[in-house]
Amino acid sequence: MTETDATERTLTTRFGRPDAVLGVIAVLLVAAVCAAVLSPLAAMPSLAVGCLGCMAVIGEALFVHPPVDG
Repeated sequence: MTETDATERTLTTRFGRPDAVLGVIAVLLVAAVCAAVLSPLAAMPSLAVGCLGCMAVIGEALFVHPPVDG
């Protein structure tokens, strides 16, 4: 790869949809842990809601907009 190729890249070409899905999953899990720690409610329901959100993102990424070759 030449130097001009590296400088011409933009943020949208470096990070694709799979990267965004993984980032959203990480954010949801961190938010669920923070909610479980800071909430006066029990930790398990907070974590369960966060995990349900992660499952929804994974389901959307795999079944609604599946990965394609190319």
